[in-house]
Amino acid sequence: MLCPKCHAKQKIGAHFCHQCGWDFFTTSQPVPTSVNVPKKKKSNLPPIDRIIHIFFMTLIVLSIIGISLIIIGILFIR
Repeated sequence: MLCPKCHAKQKIGAHFCHQCGWDFFTTSQPVPTSVNVPKKKKSNLPPIDRIIHIFFMTLIVLSIIGISLIIIGILFIR
């Protein structure tokens, strides 16, 4: 079954569209999602862009620490 408003695929016998909140049986208007539509399950994993950001920030911090140690080593050798 497809939603007449957003054309999202729905389970047979669904009362509301899980995408837009359309009520299939009682109204011709979308139902507010906060009232009648169950919340979508959130993944426990962080989004990939956050993982990439953390990876590169860690890489930058480690690079700064490494460069600092090299500079300190050069200063003490002289």
